Amino acid sequence: MSAIIDLSLSLSLLNVFFFSIIIFLARRMESLRQQDRNKFLCQIKNKKPECRVFELTVSENAISNTDQTMHVDEIQDYIQADSKKSNFKFVIFQVGVWMRSDDQNPEFGWIFDLLTERGVKSYLINMQDAVGCQIMEQELHAEGKLVNTVFNNKYFTIYGSYSKATKCTICFCFQTSGATARRSLDCAIANITNRKRLCRNEYFLPLVLMNALVEDFSDYSYAGDFDVFSEDNLRTWDWNRASLRLIQRDFYILDDIANFLRKHMISDAASRNATDSHTIELKEFFTQLELQIFLMKRELEWELRRNDDFQNKIARAIMREDTMASIELSRAGVRLSEVSVELTKAAKIDSSSMKVIAVMTMVFLPGTFFATLFAVPSLNWNGDDIVGENFWMYWAFTIPFTVLVIVLWLAITQRRQMKTVLEASRVQWLAKVKVLQDLSRKKGEPPAAAGEGKEQGTTQA
Repeated sequence: MSAIIDLSLSLSLLNVFFFSIIIFLARRMESLRQQDRNKFLCQIKNKKPECRVFELTVSENAISNTDQTMHVDEIQDYIQADSKKSNFKFVIFQVGVWMRSDDQNPEFGWIFDLLTERGVKSYLINMQDAVGCQIMEQELHAEGKLVNTVFNNKYFTIYGSYSKATKCTICFCFQTSGATARRSLDCAIANITNRKRLCRNEYFLPLVLMNALVEDFSDYSYAGDFDVFSEDNLRTWDWNRASLRLIQRDFYILDDIANFLRKHMISDAASRNATDSHTIELKEFFTQLELQIFLMKRELEWELRRNDDFQNKIARAIMREDTMASIELSRAGVRLSEVSVELTKAAKIDSSSMKVIAVMTMVFLPGTFFATLFAVPSLNWNGDDIVGENFWMYWAFTIPFTVLVIVLWLAITQRRQMKTVLEASRVQWLAKVKVLQDLSRKKGEPPAAAGEGKEQGTTQA
């Protein structure tokens, strides 16, 4: 009996333990979901108060489509309204995406809640910076089987949910500004309109997205020139290469969609009513798209190679032009060196001539000086007193003017050196005065009197 009691207690404790783990995991999942929700609301910012709403309505005999504009606040009631005729709703919001923001935009919170209720993973909703396409089949108790699609190609993000029970599709598209995003969405809506009879099929939305990407590549055109070899044309071809790389990135999205369709639409055809006309048409459409994608991949590879080859061709042409310019510059430098040599020779000849003139001046300078001196009227060579009384006037004018000429020459040609010497002398004099003042303070004399005494002594000296 005690063993049974112990066993029951152990089972109870084990149940409590597992129940605690389940509660902890549930709280943890809810916490992560709330974090993803807050991040989603911080990243998505609405730019326009109105949004575009495209709707397909299936009746007994026909399918009608409407394209209208609605206020953002009216979208929640419009989506949640119970309409048995509405089978395809496509809502386009004009938004901006910020990777780092702290301000939440609560008007899109109900979209996040609706998508998570329909089985879309919260981390997939919050991946606006990741390029790709995720298509998942979910089975919920309230909604039944659902096919959820998360599509992102950096220009717009689409969250789609298809219900197999009601055969209705709800799509939310967050479009960023740009001509590429508008062109792609217009192409997608045109495909939806042209094939609206297939809108109740679960593979309709993935095929429409595939076709939109394929037509984007078909509309691609070159902007470069094959006959111009310049840096501007090289930048244009570099831009073309970047555009081709973006298209190559879109092919990864096409592969994601194609893999899902091969697995579910082709492999499971026997169990999915292969005789249905819509299913057969979608298969044929998918087969055509696969063939186009195969040919486009080969064309893309060839275009990338041609783009790289022509870029290298332009780069080589520019390099040849730069080399020729460098050669011409070197030749100009050689000619300049030759001219410099000639100028140096001429300067050397001029310096030799000046040297001859200076030597000749030095040779004749003593004779000229004494001839001028002997011709001075103050010297009487015929009398007893050769030196006259007014001979001092010669020296009175000669010596000051000679000193004046030397000073002017120094002031004009050596002013910087003289300024440096005077500044150094001033600093030395101030240093000596400071030393004398310190000595006078040590002897107990007033600093001012000591300074005056030293200055008087310096003046006398």
